Amino acid sequence: MNKIFSSFFFLLVSYCLGYSQDTINPYNAEKQIHKGIEFHDKREYTKAIEIYQQVNRNDSSYNWAQTELSLTFLRMKEYEKVISVCRKALTNKIVSDPLIYSNLGTALDEIGKSEESLKVYDAGIKIFPMNYLLYFNKAITLQCMGRFQEAVENYQKTLWANPNHRSAHLRLGYLCADEGKYTQAMLSLITCIILAPSDSISLEILSFLNKFLAQKNTLTPKKIILSEGDDFAGLDMIISNHLALNQKYKLKGKFDFPIVRQIQILLENLSYIPGDKGFWMQFYVPTFTEIMKTERFEPFLYCVLLSSTNASKIGRAHV
Repeated sequence: MNKIFSSFFFLLVSYCLGYSQDTINPYNAEKQIHKGIEFHDKREYTKAIEIYQQVNRNDSSYNWAQTELSLTFLRMKEYEKVISVCRKALTNKIVSDPLIYSNLGTALDEIGKSEESLKVYDAGIKIFPMNYLLYFNKAITLQCMGRFQEAVENYQKTLWANPNHRSAHLRLGYLCADEGKYTQAMLSLITCIILAPSDSISLEILSFLNKFLAQKNTLTPKKIILSEGDDFAGLDMIISNHLALNQKYKLKGKFDFPIVRQIQILLENLSYIPGDKGFWMQFYVPTFTEIMKTERFEPFLYCVLLSSTNASKIGRAHV
């Protein structure tokens, strides 16, 4: 009996020692995943993958490791591997990370399976209804499919879930510009600038707005109903007729660019209408109307123009 037990014990210990060489000790899994993330951030993707794949399926951190693994494959544009990892993760009864759905949807979209991608996003949204990234990625897929109306709706849902999501402001702003909706375009694009005023994207937006607000709109509308309500027709008329560009119009600050003049006239004429349930009225206008009420126009303007290290950069598109 003792010999049988000893033999069994020897085999068990040998198996455990051999097994531990190929998998991560469960007590160290979280620490190792963090190390994998560090490799990912350094773009050392192969090292990150090796670490993620060592996490035992029975470990409590396994789902986390699979999420990070799918993200690394996504960055490597290994879309089939992303799909494989995410599909396996979804076989678990509990998926705790919406990124599994987001990464799977993105990978499917990248290989041309857009309809299937939308179904994945919808499945994720059903479980994680306040996850902004699922709405945003769904919106991108819809926009690429030419379903602009639905894309706009999902960009709006993105912002209700995460008001600081710059790319959603940016994409909404450009869609508004396409439709010739000056007020809505300015509100969205200026908000995008304010969220990171000193980066290169903000400078690109400034250059675009400086040109867009000084010339006749030549963009092709897509006939999108941006939202119910949002009656800015009067203000759009003021902006599109370039009344602020008249030299008789009195500026409040020292910078004299088309965008500066148009921002000033926008804020001077913008008013919040509680009964107007349009997205732009309810999401943007309450904040923007406070700028003039609290006499903070000049500090606000400096923040908007911060991405330009010198004034000439703002006007390059206009010169």
